[in-house]
Amino acid sequence: MPLAPDTFSVVAAIAAAVEEDGLLSLFALCRDADLRPLADVARRHVPEALEGQDRFIRAKDRPGDWPDLLAEALEAVATKATAGRVFAGGGWHDGLETLAARCGLDRPVAAGEAAMADAVATALLGTSGTVETALADARIRSLEPLAEAVLHVALLRRSLRNRLGLPAPALASAPASVTPPTPGVARRLLERLAGGADVWDDVMASVPGADFARLPPCNIAVAGRSGVGKSTLLNAVFGRDLAATGVGRPVTRDATWYEEPGFSVRLLDTRGLERGAFAESLAALEAKLAEARAGTKADEQLHLLWLCLDGSGSRIEEADRRVAEMAGRLGVPVVVVVTKAWFDSELPVIARAELPDPPVRAVVRVIASSRKFESGERVGPEGLETLVEESLRLLPEAERAAMAAVQRILLVPKIESARDAIRKAGNAAFLAASTPIPFADAVLLAPIQIAMIVAIARRMGVALTEDGWKALAAAVAGPLMATFAGRLAAGTLGNLLKTIPGIGTLAGGSLNAAVAVALTRVLGEGFLAWLTGRLERGAVPSIDEIKDYLGGGWLSKR
Repeated sequence: MPLAPDTFSVVAAIAAAVEEDGLLSLFALCRDADLRPLADVARRHVPEALEGQDRFIRAKDRPGDWPDLLAEALEAVATKATAGRVFAGGGWHDGLETLAARCGLDRPVAAGEAAMADAVATALLGTSGTVETALADARIRSLEPLAEAVLHVALLRRSLRNRLGLPAPALASAPASVTPPTPGVARRLLERLAGGADVWDDVMASVPGADFARLPPCNIAVAGRSGVGKSTLLNAVFGRDLAATGVGRPVTRDATWYEEPGFSVRLLDTRGLERGAFAESLAALEAKLAEARAGTKADEQLHLLWLCLDGSGSRIEEADRRVAEMAGRLGVPVVVVVTKAWFDSELPVIARAELPDPPVRAVVRVIASSRKFESGERVGPEGLETLVEESLRLLPEAERAAMAAVQRILLVPKIESARDAIRKAGNAAFLAASTPIPFADAVLLAPIQIAMIVAIARRMGVALTEDGWKALAAAVAGPLMATFAGRLAAGTLGNLLKTIPGIGTLAGGSLNAAVAVALTRVLGEGFLAWLTGRLERGAVPSIDEIKDYLGGGWLSKR
């Protein structure tokens, strides 16, 4: 009998993972037998991606033990198959775009990865074909390894849908409600924005798929007894204790949301649960969270719970057990954080054995700040990278980007999130340029690229209030518009296009969809590289520095 997913069930989380873009969440749900065809593809075409990996060597016939390695190997298959192609900067998503275009799918970049893989499989397999016969299709000649991987992924997703009784989604189409403005309207809008008029919302309304420029909040509950080190942990991960510096918003008598303008993580402080009638306080909190989960307000949802245990202890307290059970009933993933882990302890092993999975999806030993003992030995910090990695793994895509932006432990997740925004901005450019845009009217791309600049800065952790983001948009509007209207038309465009593989040889007097995508990606990658260099040196750029870079730096010197 099909399982009916509901808002609070584990099945709902599994159903969401089946349809989530990306490979790892899908592979994590699969059995070894499900993954062996894909493992065979990886072994044949990119053996270098697996050889030398300890987990692969220990369990070559059990790909369920190394789903992350398999996902990375298939990314390598896609990169290898699409090297040098116009739409393919490398990776699984670009490989799917290339295959979808080969199969004649309408506006493929408007779709998510799961839907695109389904559509490619439908186009190649028909209703009764096999992988072997589909690979003989002339449309995918020279892309057979990638097509084989995509077909197996699509068939795997179909198999999981059948097991759960889930419907197959349709291929996403372009947003019907968004029509790019005419060049004259776009120019006037950007001039007003650059002049300080509050028209940011109007600019965003002209950008297909503009959600990539927004960063919805990530809500994390931090539970644990007094003295367990929660404040030290938050300072280490985020550079601040929101419960001490943020604005409080009571949820119940014993729990408070804390938030800070321009900071994309909200903290649910449950310190009050330790006082008074614990059972009644916990029940009141669960009722409030369940009410929020049944509603539509994204800022009230709980996305993750950090359950902090003192590493000097040797057992799980009943209060901690009850908090974990509450999270399980709400369908909220839990990371157990064993704090003050200065010495070896059995507590992580005990926590893994006694607390159920789900909701407890990871147990991490952490030393949040260094400590020097009387012997002179100094230990820590330790485990913070693992805590951030596990937390990001368990969060939904949008909230993952929000946490990646403000955590200060790892730079790579910020860069990956920013690259996702660049890809989505390229999708928007593709839609805006579905009809030829004369060079002189390339200003139509400016709203998309302004949104992309804002998205990259946000996802890299440049913390500004809402007014600050509007000021940033206004600051870059003028230079971008001037560049597109003037320098690109006057000849810089030709120099810029020469830097893009496969684009420089295109002829004609129009900025077609391929060029629009490439221009957007090149600008995004250039800004990201500049911003990454600044952050690696510990220097967060100001609005004026970003404006100078865009107006007088990268674009004008190409």
